[in-house]
Amino acid sequence: MAAYLAKQPADRPVIIGGDWNLHTDEEPDAAQFADFLATTGMSDVCGSVDCGNDGDVIDKVVFRSTDDVKLTPTSHTFERELFVDGAGQPLSDHDPLRVDFDWELRPTR
Repeated sequence: MAAYLAKQPADRPVIIGGDWNLHTDEEPDAAQFADFLATTGMSDVCGSVDCGNDGDVIDKVVFRSTDDVKLTPTSHTFERELFVDGAGQPLSDHDPLRVDFDWELRPTR
């Protein structure tokens, strides 16, 4: 994914979310994730908002602003209580992650 992003123009903001299958509180996963962020210029949402005990789960959202568009994460919530069947059982083995963003257009120079 990092190689693909490196080939793309950097003039558009990017948000990527999903199951990274990395335990970022353990090595070598922590180093691999840090390298991905550094290589792509992306930021982990948990570096901007308090993710509490969920900061090191494998489901993550990363983002990158541009000179023209500033992205600001405002929340990080696993919707565990909402993503259930009629009996109250989880619909997946992964809790759905909701991240809200504010965005701002920056004046062009």
